[in-house]
Amino acid sequence: MLPKISVIMSNYNYENFLERALKAICDQIDYIYEFIIIDDGSTDNSREIIAKYTDLSPKIKYYYDGCNKGIVSRLEELNSLAEGDYIYGAASDDYVLPDFFKKVSEQLTQNPNALLVCAEAVFEDEESGRKVSSSLGFADQSAYISCGDVCRKLKGKILPGHTSILRKSAVDQFGGYHLELKWYCDWYLNLNIALKEGFLYIVEVGAVMRTSTETYSGKKPWSELCDVFEFLMVRLKKDLLYEDFVRCKAFNNLGGAFLLFLIIRPKFWDFLTLVIIKDICWLYMKHYIKICIFYDKWKLSMKPNKQ
Repeated sequence: MLPKISVIMSNYNYENFLERALKAICDQIDYIYEFIIIDDGSTDNSREIIAKYTDLSPKIKYYYDGCNKGIVSRLEELNSLAEGDYIYGAASDDYVLPDFFKKVSEQLTQNPNALLVCAEAVFEDEESGRKVSSSLGFADQSAYISCGDVCRKLKGKILPGHTSILRKSAVDQFGGYHLELKWYCDWYLNLNIALKEGFLYIVEVGAVMRTSTETYSGKKPWSELCDVFEFLMVRLKKDLLYEDFVRCKAFNNLGGAFLLFLIIRPKFWDFLTLVIIKDICWLYMKHYIKICIFYDKWKLSMKPNKQ
């Protein structure tokens, strides 16, 4: 029997990407238990696009209430509607690759106690078209990664939300999606589970995420970021995760914005603050060195050859 995977999706005005996302999931409908879609009050042609798919299978369930509540609020709503044992949160501007759910089902059948599954991923920049792999590299083949290995091997890398599948009971067990974390609510939940229970790693790439300054995760006003970071620091200490986040360099994912926040918030300073600052500064320094090396090579290539 296949694991019961509920695929959930919230959409708002993504008509240019929605059909690709829907088709990629519907092509694998045999390997999922249900596909639940909520349109969050779109004003474009999204609802017409969704309507084309709702009759393809009784597994596809579509909800529309005319309201625009935001993706994080819809996430909790979708989670409550899901009836499967596992949940995959699909973004309407990303897309899964062929056989993703088949591979997940095979791995979950072999590892039925896994609370979190995460595959390798690709991030595609909309402006440049450049694709970057997540390159987690936890193992040479799909395997269960212990919480100790997660802490040692993560080294600032991201557990991609668009290739992560969670056991539904674990969402509540680990505190759920904290709405206060906004863009980082799934990132935090995934790390919370992985650092305490480990996760099932799939070595193949499972999905492609579109990155852009115009996406939800790309728009982060400074004032809202500060509120999110404030909540994050308090939450980490309540969940006893602060030291683990430092050890696995998770704060690197938050970049320069978190560095600035930490500098201007002395109430959060402690003996680990310098470690966080060092790790983020070193990350930026490595990027700068790479740029300098690339620039030097480019300059050399532009020099005329002497005859």
